[in-house]
Amino acid sequence: MAIDPPPPPSRQPKMAGAGGLTPKPSGPNKLFAQPDQTFGDFRDDILRNGYAVIRGAVPRARADAYAEAMWTYLETFKNDGRGLGYRRDDPSTYTERHLPVINEKGMCSGYGVNHEDFTWAIRQEPGVVDAFAKVFDTEDLLVSFDAVNMALPGRTDLPANKPWPHQDQDPAKPEFRCLQGIVNLLPNGPDDGGLIVCRGAHRLLERFHREFSAFEEDPVFRWTQEWYGFSDAGLAWLEQHGGEQCEWVKLEVRARRPAHLGLAHAALQPVPVG
Repeated sequence: MAIDPPPPPSRQPKMAGAGGLTPKPSGPNKLFAQPDQTFGDFRDDILRNGYAVIRGAVPRARADAYAEAMWTYLETFKNDGRGLGYRRDDPSTYTERHLPVINEKGMCSGYGVNHEDFTWAIRQEPGVVDAFAKVFDTEDLLVSFDAVNMALPGRTDLPANKPWPHQDQDPAKPEFRCLQGIVNLLPNGPDDGGLIVCRGAHRLLERFHREFSAFEEDPVFRWTQEWYGFSDAGLAWLEQHGGEQCEWVKLEVRARRPAHLGLAHAALQPVPVG
């Protein structure tokens, strides 16, 4: 299903010569670049809590269109566009036989889904681009899109969704380098799954990796350097040293440094997330 792209942001990179671009580096107002920063917007939440929720970043009509495109993607997946038998209004088709591979956390990351029309349109939303441009104080952004979450309730053919608290950044490089976000497309409540983050953990992680993870005897397996999984002992360290400043909360958008995990989906409404 083709998606009309959103209006492009007004900012455009400057051309350099016949075939190149001159990237604009981050400016002096990049997040965490200066002590005692205040901005009067969502960036203050990131500085204080390690995450922010930006409401209305995507207009409701376009969010609904993206969700519709995701359902259509599942219903017409492969098989010459006839699909594998999944139907959004038939829970009996919420099975591996009728779907592309979607793991127990609701994540689909194969088949080039990160380059479907709807995923490119979402990442080009002005409200999404603007948030990242403000955080990095530059119009030129290097981005990636690692997975689409299409959580289908009531599936019995998947293993239990066990907690997997982690951070998506190399612990050996503790400085602020990455911002990770989730675009939540449909309304959902406390039973609809989502994301849990450890509020305030971003202020502890440099010390955590210096004092704890560097000497960890049985670390969680890592398939890439740009990821770290927190063991039970690591979580206990955060609780002990963070106290009331380190609290697990459910939300949608986060900076990449805080510890976070996916929450199992328990409601009757499927929830697509770009």
